Amino acid sequence: MSHSTVRCNLSVDVTALLLVQVDLRLQDVDLLCLTLQLGSKQVFLHLDITLLLFILVVEDVLVIAIKLAI
Repeated sequence: MSHSTVRCNLSVDVTALLLVQVDLRLQDVDLLCLTLQLGSKQVFLHLDITLLLFILVVEDVLVIAIKLAI
């Protein structure tokens, strides 16, 4: 927006806004990279949950083995 669109008293000239063009061509967006980033976040989230469940199961098994040994 140019300086004539927004005035000093923060009022907006609506007729000047009608002349503003928006570029929606997405030339600089790498969709493959964004897809890989989102996919890797989901994989790491599932790995974290799986690791937590594995630790809880192993902990239970170790506690049972120690109780049986005593």
